[in-house]
Parts: sequence; C-alpha cells; structure tokens
Amino acid sequence: MGDIQEAVLFNYMYDLEWMLDECPALATYPKVTIIHGERDGNEHQIKLHATPNMRVFRPPLPLPYGRQIRAVGRVRRLRA
Repeated sequence: MGDIQEAVLFNYMYDLEWMLDECPALATYPKVTIIHGERDGNEHQIKLHATPNMRVFRPPLPLPYGRQIRAVGRVRRLRA
C-alpha cells in the first residue's frame, strides 16, 4: 500500500501523551494534523506533547452546547 505520508485526526478531546504511547508511529509520519476542541490546560497539554511533525488546531466553537462528539481520522499513503 505504501508509506503513510499524512494523518489528519479530528476529535473533541485528546490525551496526546497516551496516544503517542499507544501509537508511536504517529511521531514518524511526515505530517500529522490534529483538530480538537480542548480548552484551558488540556489544550496546553496537547501542544506540550506534540512532536515537530504535528500541527495542532482548535477551531472556534461558539456554542457551549449542541456539539456532537465524534472521533474521525484520515490517513494518506504514498502509492508505489
């Protein structure tokens, strides 16, 4: 199938330290984008554990209610 070139991860909450322990390959992918909804200290923890290949974003969530919480991921492979 080829090597993974990019991973895009969407979830409202992250424990990035745990995620990297469980899936250390994430630190080796050329490009990882993390989109999350964490705030305050939890957002700081994500940025603290992010590796240099990771971009971290928190989109604006103006409503304090009415969100659906889903975990979604996308991986792009280089075809040989």
